[in-house]
Amino acid sequence: MGNPLIVTKYLIPGRRPALLRRPRLLDFLYEHLDRKLILVSAPAGYGKTSLLAEFAHDVDLPICWYSLDRSDRDLRVFIEYLLAAIRQRFPGFGRRTLEFLEGVERTTDADALVGILVNEIHEEIADYFVIVLDDYNLVNPSEAVNYFLGSLLQRLPENCHLIIASRTIPTLTPRDLAVLTARQEVAGLGARELRFTAQEIQQLVLQNYHQELPDDVAQELARQSEGWITGIVLSTQATWKDLLAGAVRARGASSGVYEYLANEVFSQQIPEVQQFLLGSSILDEMSAARCDALLGLDHSAGMLDLLEQGNIFIVRFEKDEERWYRYHALFQSFLRHKLASDAPERAMALHRRAAEILGGEGEWDAAFQHHMAAGDVPGAIALILRCDDEMWEAGRLETLAQWIDQLPPAALASQPRLMCDRGRVYMEGGNGAQALALYERACRAYEAQGDARALAQTLVDRAETLRMLGRPREAIEDCRDALARLADLAEPAPLVAAGAHRNQGISLCQIGRMAEGTEELRQALELYREAGSSFGLALTHGDLGVALCMAGNLAASEFHFEQALDLWLRIGNAGNIANVLNNLAMTQQLRGDYPRALSTLERALDYAQQAGSRRLEAMIWAGKGDVYRETGQWEPASDAYNEAWRLAEALPRPSLLAYLLNAHALVHCGRGDYTQALALARRAYEQAAEQGLAQDAARYQATLASICLEQGNPTLALEYLQRAEQAFARAGARRDLAQAWLHLARVAYARGDRAGAFGYLRRMVEATMELGHDHFLVPEAARAVDLLEAAAAAGVGGSFLADLLERARRGTALAGWQPAAASSAPPPLRLRILALGDSAVYVNDRLLSSADWGSAKAKELFFYLLSFPARRKDQIGNILWPDLSPAHLRSAFHVTLYRLRRALGVNDCVLYDEDQYMFNRRLDYSYDVEEFEALLAQAEQALAGSPAEAEACLQKAVALYKGEFLDGMSFTGEEWCSWRREELEQRCLAALQMLGDLRMARKAYPEALEAYRKLLVRDPLREETHRAVMRCLALSGDRNAALRHYQGMVGLLRDELGVEPVAETVDLYRLLAAGAELPDLLHPRPAGNPS
Repeated sequence: MGNPLIVTKYLIPGRRPALLRRPRLLDFLYEHLDRKLILVSAPAGYGKTSLLAEFAHDVDLPICWYSLDRSDRDLRVFIEYLLAAIRQRFPGFGRRTLEFLEGVERTTDADALVGILVNEIHEEIADYFVIVLDDYNLVNPSEAVNYFLGSLLQRLPENCHLIIASRTIPTLTPRDLAVLTARQEVAGLGARELRFTAQEIQQLVLQNYHQELPDDVAQELARQSEGWITGIVLSTQATWKDLLAGAVRARGASSGVYEYLANEVFSQQIPEVQQFLLGSSILDEMSAARCDALLGLDHSAGMLDLLEQGNIFIVRFEKDEERWYRYHALFQSFLRHKLASDAPERAMALHRRAAEILGGEGEWDAAFQHHMAAGDVPGAIALILRCDDEMWEAGRLETLAQWIDQLPPAALASQPRLMCDRGRVYMEGGNGAQALALYERACRAYEAQGDARALAQTLVDRAETLRMLGRPREAIEDCRDALARLADLAEPAPLVAAGAHRNQGISLCQIGRMAEGTEELRQALELYREAGSSFGLALTHGDLGVALCMAGNLAASEFHFEQALDLWLRIGNAGNIANVLNNLAMTQQLRGDYPRALSTLERALDYAQQAGSRRLEAMIWAGKGDVYRETGQWEPASDAYNEAWRLAEALPRPSLLAYLLNAHALVHCGRGDYTQALALARRAYEQAAEQGLAQDAARYQATLASICLEQGNPTLALEYLQRAEQAFARAGARRDLAQAWLHLARVAYARGDRAGAFGYLRRMVEATMELGHDHFLVPEAARAVDLLEAAAAAGVGGSFLADLLERARRGTALAGWQPAAASSAPPPLRLRILALGDSAVYVNDRLLSSADWGSAKAKELFFYLLSFPARRKDQIGNILWPDLSPAHLRSAFHVTLYRLRRALGVNDCVLYDEDQYMFNRRLDYSYDVEEFEALLAQAEQALAGSPAEAEACLQKAVALYKGEFLDGMSFTGEEWCSWRREELEQRCLAALQMLGDLRMARKAYPEALEAYRKLLVRDPLREETHRAVMRCLALSGDRNAALRHYQGMVGLLRDELGVEPVAETVDLYRLLAAGAELPDLLHPRPAGNPS
C-alpha cells in the first residue's frame, strides 16, 4: 500500500448541537432505506453531510462512512478507503479483496474487483448495513471509479445499500441508472427537498438563538434565501438578526451569501484566532500535534477546543483517543483564498512546511499537492522519484498519472524516469500510442545520460507496447537491444532480462516463429525462477502453454498450463485461475476430450464468477459453445453463445463480439440456415477487418467460404479462401492453414479438379501430422465424406486420412455427458423450532446463534409470525415497534425481515400475499408448539375410545413442554405473547391433570402421582390437583401421607391466598381421617379437556 490511510476519511462526523434535526428528511431516508441507492444531490451549503451524519447516529444499523477527496479518483485508492470504511464497522473485512488488489499490477478489470468484493460482503457480512459516500462530486470525473461504482450497484447483495452525497449527479453509465430506476432501486433528495422551510428556520433560530421568529419574517427569509441557510447553523458569533438581514441582502450580491457569513464570523475573532484559522486552513485534516508542527505553536489543542466550542465551521472526529478536525469545505475555501490574497509569502511557506510534514508521515498525495501549491516543482519531482516504485507496486497508477500531469512540460522533459512512469500508466489504460511516444523520449534521454540499465527497462516496456499495438517485429528488435545493453552491465538485472525474453518470445510466436519463441519464453521462465518471482513464473508458464498449443504440442502445453494453474492457486488470483483453466480446456477440446473440456470450463466459470470478471465469463461461455458446436449439439451451443453475448455486449471487447457473431454463423450453418449464417459471418468479418485483426478476419473468411460451399457456390468460396490462406501463412497459423486446405480441397473437388483437391489434402495431412492432433478437423470432415472417400480410395493420406474419415462418419456426440456441477443441488432446508422453554431454532441441525439472527428483534419477528396465520405490516409494527414513525417503521421492518431471512438461509421462509406477511408452512420444519397442540388434539379424539392412546399422546405432549412459551426472551412489549404463553401454560396443566387421572383410573398410582406433582410444581395452589394427590396416596395404601399432604396444602392456601380449602377438599380429608372406605366417587372421571 502506497500511502497510509487517513483515518478521518472513514469516521462518521460527530453530532453537533447547533444543527437542526430535520425529521421530514430523516423519514425520507428511513422510508427508502431498502433501495440499493439513495442520492442526496444539491449545491454546497444545503446540509447534505449534516443530514447524513444525523442519520448515521440515529439509525440502528451499521453505517460505513467514506468522505471523499480528489485523491480518491485513483480507483485503487478508492477501493482501499472503501474497504477501510467497511472494516471500521466490520473488523477483519476485506482480506480477500485486498489480497487480490495487491496481487495484480493494475486495477483495469473493475468487474473482477467488484465480483470479489461482492462475494466477500455476501460471505462475511450477515447484517444489513449502509455505505455513505460523501462529497462524491470530487471523484465524479474518474471514469474508472464511476464504472466500478455502477458495476457494484448492479451486483450489491441484498443487505448492502449505498447513500451518495454529491453536488452533482454521479456520472454512472445510462444503463446503470436505467436498470436501477426500472427496478425501483434508486431514490433521491435534491436541493428542493433540502431547502430549509419557514418552519425549520423558525425552529433553528429558536434552538440556537432562543428567539421566536415571526411567521412572515420566516417566510420572507425562506423566499429570499431560497432555503440556503446552513451558514447560519454554523455561526453563533454575530447577532442573529443582523446576520440574517445581511444574508438576505447578500443573496443578490456578487460575493454571495456564504462569503458574507464567513467574513462576518471571521472578522469577529481576535487576531490570534484569525491567524490560527488562516494558517491551519491549508490542512485538510488537523490534529493538535500537526497544527503545532505546522504553525510553530504549543497550544493548538486549546485553539481547536475554542473553535469547536464556538461552533466556528469545524467538525471533530475521534480515533484511538486522538482528536482530529476538518473545516467546513466552504469556510476552508474562504480562508485559503483570504490567506493567499492577504499573505501570499506566508501561504507559500506554510505549504512547503506542510509538504515536509506530510511527506515525512507518508501522506504522499497531500504532500505533493502542498509542493505544487507552494510552486515547489523540484520538491514535487523529488517526492515522485522517492515513491514512484512503491506507488506502482501498490497499483496507484491514476494518482501517479495525476501527479506527473500537473508538472510543467519542461520539468518532465528533464526526467526520463517520469516519462516512463507516465508511459506505463498510458499503456495500462490502453493508450499505446501516447505510451510509445513517451518511451521513445525516455530512451533518448537515458541514452544521453549513459544509464544502460534504465534504458534496457524502457526498451522492454516499449517492446511490450509495440507488441500490444500489433508490431511484433519492432518489439523483437527492442528486446534484443535491451538484452545487449544488459550484457554489458557489471551487475545483472534478472527481472529486466526476464521481461525482455518474455516479450521477445511472445512476439516471435505472433509472427509464426514458434520454436524461437518458445525458447525465449523458457529463458524468461528460468530467470523468473532465479529471481523468485511467482507472478512472473505464473505469467510465463501461461504464455508457454498458449505458444505450445499454437505449435500443436498439446501435451507440453497442458503441462505449462497446469504449472501456471498451481502458481495462481497459491497466489490466490481467481481471475488468472479462470483464464488458465479456459486455456487448458481449449487443449482438451483440441484433443477431442470434450467431456473433460466441459468439466474444466465449469471450473473456470466458477473462478470467473468469484473474480467477478464478465470478460472471462463471456470467454468461457464462448468456449462451452465451441465444444457443443463441434459435437453437433446446436441448441446448447446457441444458448452458450447467447449467454456469452449477453455478458460481452457491455464490455469494450469488439473482438469477442466478432468471434461470437462468427460462432453463431457456424451454428446456423450446422442447422442448414445458410442465409442467416452468411449474414452473421459477413458482420464478423467486417468488424474484425475494421479493428485490424488480420488473423481473425481470415478465420471469418474461412467461415464464409464454408457457408458458400454448402450453398453450392465454390467460386465465391475460393475467393474467400485464397485471401484467408495468405493471411494464415503470414502468421504461421498451421492449424488454421490445415482447415483452410481442407476447405480448398472441397472447392477443387466441387469444381471437378480431383488432382488439385488431393494436393490440398496432402498438404492438410502433412501440416496436421506436424501439429500432432487433428480432432479440430472432424466437424468439417463430416461435410466432406465423399471427397475423403475418393481420396482414401486413391491412396491419399494413408492411414491418417482413413482414420479421419472413420471419425467423420461416427460424429463427435457427447453421449449424454453432464457436468458434475449440474447434478449437485444444495442440501434441503430443515428447520427445528423450539419455543416451549428456552427458545431455539436449528437449521439443518445447526443452532442459530445471536450473531446469526443479527438482532433480538429478528428472532422476535420470527416467533411472532409463527404465532399467527398472517399479519399486516401495520399490525406487526404496532406490536414490535410501537414508538416509530411510519417511515422509520418501514425501514426497521425491512431490515429485520432481511435479518430473519438471512438467519434461516432462505428468502421464502416468510411469504407476502395480499398485503400480509406469513410464515411459510410449506417448508420442511418441526415446531414444538404445533406438535404439543397436535398431541393434545389426538388425545381428545382418543379419550372416549382408547384411553391408553390418549394417555400416550398426553405423555408425549407434557414431555415437549420444557417451560413457558419463549421463556427467557425479552420483548419490546409482551402483550402479543403473554396471552399465548398463558394459554399454553393452562393447556399443559390440564394435560398433566388428565394424564394423572387416566393413570389413577388404571390404578397406576406412582405414575399418577408423578404427573400430579409436576402439575403442582407449576401451579401449587390448584386444589383439584391436591385432592387428586390425596386420593392417589390413600388408594395406594398410605392414608397418613394423604393426611400430611392435606395439612401442607392448608398452610399453603392460608399463607399465599389467606383462604381455607373448599368444602369438597375438607370432606375428602374427613373421610380419610375417619378411616372410612372411599366411595366409588374417589375413582376419577376425566378431570378436564386438555384442548
